[in-house]
Amino acid sequence: METEQKLERRPPTPPEPVQDQPTVPLDPQTGTSELTLDIPHPEEASASTSGLSKNPTLQRQLLEAALYVSGRPLDLKTLGNVIGARSEDKIRAIAQTVMEKYNQNESPIQIVELPDGRWVMQLKATMTKYVRRLSNRPLLTPGPLRTLGFIALKQPVKQAYVVLVRGKLAYGHVKQLREMDLITDEKVGKTRVLRTTSTFADYFNLNHDVIEMKKELKYVFGNPDAPSA
Repeated sequence: METEQKLERRPPTPPEPVQDQPTVPLDPQTGTSELTLDIPHPEEASASTSGLSKNPTLQRQLLEAALYVSGRPLDLKTLGNVIGARSEDKIRAIAQTVMEKYNQNESPIQIVELPDGRWVMQLKATMTKYVRRLSNRPLLTPGPLRTLGFIALKQPVKQAYVVLVRGKLAYGHVKQLREMDLITDEKVGKTRVLRTTSTFADYFNLNHDVIEMKKELKYVFGNPDAPSA
């Protein structure tokens, strides 16, 4: 008997509540807002972070804040621009310090270095099944979502086998998933071999290592064999 499963986006860190903002008065002559947005020149922005190297505590806080608000993986260069650091070794060391802080506090949130060197703040896999109903609207409808989950668990998997298990509608699912850059395919003989992409791992906050990813998925799904149509 096939086991039904759903792949849902793992929720990011809950946002802070937004407070009401005061009404911005209008200029009686121009009818426009008196509030102007001051966007600094790149050189000014660089100068504004030049003194951060003397404040390691603030650098750690800024790196943590950058990962929090981005909701996606960030590379060392981007993080360095935020915290005012150029040395990749130094940026990585600061990120590791923040990561260790979360690990020591037994937080449900973790900071992870991905195989490609980027860093991300995400919910631990062990917490996902308890709060996934609170996540945002699914990226896909149930059919393609189950096909995507099946591919992720069985990858690398032949498209012919996916269609055998999921039915002929899987052809359309595979096309949609490929167009969304969630899976990639490689022609082997008369069929195609399907795998998930880094975009898939980033969106669902999963490990980029396939073996570790499957462990996370099996933990959430209860080690299912195959999804239903």
